[in-house]
Amino acid sequence: DTQNFLRVYENDPDSFSLRVETPDNRTLREGPEWNAHGEQGEVILTVPFTPDEEPYLNGTGSFNVIIECGECGDSFTQGLVGFTDSGNDWELTVDYEYYQKKEG
Repeated sequence: DTQNFLRVYENDPDSFSLRVETPDNRTLREGPEWNAHGEQGEVILTVPFTPDEEPYLNGTGSFNVIIECGECGDSFTQGLVGFTDSGNDWELTVDYEYYQKKEG
C-alpha cells in the first residue's frame, strides 16, 4: 500500500508462477500463487530426483528456471481512482541436497 497526501491506495495482490526445465527434458510447473494483502507471496517447486535411474545418474546438468509474473494488481483508493502497478520485486532461493555414495 502507498499513501499519496491524505489518500491511502491499497495494492491488490500479484501472482507468480515458477517453471523449471531439467537436464533430462522434464518441465515442472508450480503456480500461479497469489500473495495475501500486505504480505509476500511464495511459490515452492520441488524437482524430484532418483539417483539410481538413467539418465543423469549424478543429477548434474543445466536447469532452466523461469519466473512468470502473472496478474499484477493495481493500487486503488475508495472509488475509481487508482494507479497502475508498474513493477514487482522477486527473489529466487534454491535449496538443494546431495547424495554421497557409501563406501564398502
